[in-house]
Amino acid sequence: MDFRHLRAFVMVAHELNFRRASEQLYLAQPAVSQQVRALESELGIELFDRTTRHVRLTAAGASLLPAARRMLEQADQFVHDANELSQTGHTRFVIGCSAGIGTQRLSLVLNTLSNRLRGLHPTVRVMFTPEQIESLKHGSIQAGIVRYPEPDDAVITRPIWVSRHFVALPENSPLAGLASVPLCELIDRPLITMNREVNPRLFDHLMSQVRTLGGAKPNLAYYESSEVKVTLDLVASGEGWGIVETSLAASTDRKGVVFRPIEEPGITSEVVVAWRRGDQSIAVRTFLDVIEALRRERAFDNEVSMGGMTA
Repeated sequence: MDFRHLRAFVMVAHELNFRRASEQLYLAQPAVSQQVRALESELGIELFDRTTRHVRLTAAGASLLPAARRMLEQADQFVHDANELSQTGHTRFVIGCSAGIGTQRLSLVLNTLSNRLRGLHPTVRVMFTPEQIESLKHGSIQAGIVRYPEPDDAVITRPIWVSRHFVALPENSPLAGLASVPLCELIDRPLITMNREVNPRLFDHLMSQVRTLGGAKPNLAYYESSEVKVTLDLVASGEGWGIVETSLAASTDRKGVVFRPIEEPGITSEVVVAWRRGDQSIAVRTFLDVIEALRRERAFDNEVSMGGMTA
């Protein structure tokens, strides 16, 4: 099938006028008419009712129009992808990632992605969630792995996994010897948190769970931090306790701090992949395909198991 014939069909169907369609296609009107006739001959059906006064789609033409549009979109995307790869020799792909996202899971995604799309050289930038959303909109990153972003019409999100959280305690805490910690034992003690402004939805989500499990409103410490290192320094000095994502706790080395699971049902947070609406680049499509395939295989289910751990 000649895609020129399809383009002529779609444009005439859009304009319902052969002259206007020929102007949009930068072709002579007889050429457009010939291309439509050729397509009708190939398909063995009439696509338009033509009179001297009007041009209308037949029932068959109206039925086939959506498929014709999809075929042209796919063909255009194919050409775009080929040009993208041939012009650069590799595909630029920058992924934003919130601090504390599971490194094992992220490494699995990146390794699978590199195997699927040769020539792709992904770069990971650790960024706060609001910064990632703005960077997606402006095109400085192509995808993000975030928690609880504010809704934005310019960005699409899709859940990929749920992370569990541990408590961070001073190593001399009486609770450090427990296999898991009931939050009711901590609720009156200062909780050192990230600044709410860093990610209001995540902050509210975590504090709601703390209040439910602890049976009271948490006692937020005077110190609020955006950096995990600062939080752990304050915990080590006995200023309070903290909440950290499991894989971050497993990969963090901080003398004087112990990490313990939270008594069931525990505290969890949802992690989503985010990308700019309308971005159909080969890198983004492959990235999303890889994440979806791994999710279906339940490859993200095996979160780092720590038991009780001292950093």
